[in-house]
Amino acid sequence: MSKKGKRKTPAVKYNESVAINVNFNRIKQVCQLLGCADALCILSQQEIKEIYRLRMHFMEPKLMAGHKISREKMKYYKHFCQLFCQQEKSVLVEGQNPVSVIAMVAVERFIAWHSYVPETRAAEIKKSLHVLFRHFAKIENPISDLYWNYNRILIVSNPFTTTMHTFKTSYEYRKDDVHGLYHTLKICSVEPRVSKVKINGIKRIVYQIGCQSVNDEPQWISISAAKLSGLYKGDEEELPVCIQNHALIRYLSRTAPIGEDAAQSYIGISMRNKEPFIYRRNVLFPICYKDFKLGYFIAGPVGDKLVISTFLFVTQRGTPEGDKLEKLSGLSKEEITYWNIAKLEVFASSEMNPEQGIFTLFKECGLDYLFDVAKHINRNEKDTYNWDAFNEYMRKGKALLEDDLEEIADEADL
Repeated sequence: MSKKGKRKTPAVKYNESVAINVNFNRIKQVCQLLGCADALCILSQQEIKEIYRLRMHFMEPKLMAGHKISREKMKYYKHFCQLFCQQEKSVLVEGQNPVSVIAMVAVERFIAWHSYVPETRAAEIKKSLHVLFRHFAKIENPISDLYWNYNRILIVSNPFTTTMHTFKTSYEYRKDDVHGLYHTLKICSVEPRVSKVKINGIKRIVYQIGCQSVNDEPQWISISAAKLSGLYKGDEEELPVCIQNHALIRYLSRTAPIGEDAAQSYIGISMRNKEPFIYRRNVLFPICYKDFKLGYFIAGPVGDKLVISTFLFVTQRGTPEGDKLEKLSGLSKEEITYWNIAKLEVFASSEMNPEQGIFTLFKECGLDYLFDVAKHINRNEKDTYNWDAFNEYMRKGKALLEDDLEEIADEADL
């Protein structure tokens, strides 16, 4: 008995007339937003066909020869590259619905076609569609939104502790088969930089922090020895910035509501955009999520590497804000741990009354922004925190502290 072969999905037949209409409707969508869709009637059917033959084909990602990727990761890249092309996220006119990258590029290709038309006809088309031409003259190349999306994919999907990937793109005009400009995307794999260092006599694995950007070589984070204020005694001019797994675990646990992928992605973003500084004989790397600071990676030289040993949330001792909080509040390191205010999830759990003393205290320390984090992350409505109890504890604690200070003053007078 013969085995039944797996039924193949029938290939979709290419229908040029349908494809021409799809491309033209994208141009029409943009013209409708600009209020000049009626002017498209100046174009003949032959011209619409010519415009179509100069359109851009977005090819699905392919793996570059000699590189490696898992089936799941390839599926992920194919899905999101296609999704971000088609998602209507590009703002064309402020206050109106956004359009897709594909629609923006369709108009850009139409304008490119216009430059090949005989001069008299070109002037006629440009006059009729002057609103479209004038508006697009102010827009940066529409393809930039596509590359911004590619970088979003790479940032979120490339933790530097495993095999990373980057994209290489190219353009080619083809006349055979289906005419048009072809946008191709090749995926390259990049191995992580893993090494061992000896800390307190124990060998530990560390990873150099790396970032990926489309059409660029991997950016491996390093720091100039001149910025280390004498902390480093070696001869190297640049030290690779490496991180222990322990520090990553601490970081992910203390910023948990953000989600692991997003939290990982903001390591590279922060490392590239925020300057490290020396504080209490440690190198502090500010780590931010969107517009607010989460805390710091704490690092120090180990051999010829700068090794990140832990992550401190912004309220913890060892950070400028955390030390100020401890000084103004009188809270000990143990009390901060007991009240669990060294984690992001606490501040995302429930709203804070700005009239409460806790809010005033955090504001004095420059930390009141933490009470707004719920607006920026997916908050779990089931998670709650008893800020009233903490506020009461602080009120009584301060009263007791003031009594102690009065007693000390009285004794001094005697």
